[in-house]
Amino acid sequence: MEAIQILVEGETDCNFLKVLLAHMPDLPFSPSLTSPKAWQKGASEKVPFQYAHLTDDLILILTTVKGWEKIRSYKMVLENRTIDGVPVSIQASAFLFDADAPTTQFGDPCNFGGHTARLARLRELCAKAASQPEIFLFPDNQRDGTFETLLLDLIPEARRREFIDGCWGAYCDCVKAHNAPYQPTLKHAIGQYAARFEKRAATKNQLYDSTFADESMWNWDSPALDPLKRFLTAFLVPHPPS
Repeated sequence: MEAIQILVEGETDCNFLKVLLAHMPDLPFSPSLTSPKAWQKGASEKVPFQYAHLTDDLILILTTVKGWEKIRSYKMVLENRTIDGVPVSIQASAFLFDADAPTTQFGDPCNFGGHTARLARLRELCAKAASQPEIFLFPDNQRDGTFETLLLDLIPEARRREFIDGCWGAYCDCVKAHNAPYQPTLKHAIGQYAARFEKRAATKNQLYDSTFADESMWNWDSPALDPLKRFLTAFLVPHPPS
């Protein structure tokens, strides 16, 4: 059984990617990815993954590594997999991780990141693992930032003005004016946006996931998604249905 594999940092990234793929109708196998029932969870608890059959002979695996730096411990993830006891041959891998920033942004920890530094470090770790995956760094494979930076660009303009620039902006200004030791982060802002407009209460571990199906909350046609869509197409299409 053959597979191609995409590794992401968190479960929300994984759920976001599944919805995005369903919004890419030009992919030769995208119809097989539009139904939630198409995705199944892997048996491994150590390294969670989900998978869907692109064709009878090809599987797409989405693996959650819970932090880009942990790939140094996941050489086996890059090589061998089994699904229902059947060995899977990984034909190609791609990493979708945060670029982060060399300095703090929106109160987020800098994590010694930035697009240039993070890309160099990932390539170094991949060389040690004798792996050559494709790499995309959020938000657009060029700028410093995170997955939440991309999500910020997907918020419809009217709602962004109302909540992010209005309510959240005023709150951040107030906190900064009082020199609070813990500053609001962009992740907090996006989470509160989801909680504010979601019809159901957002849980701690599912701040955005339940909102991805709501077309009024995220603009899936935003030009901000174009770099990621181009990357995914270039990665997936060389492995079309036979």
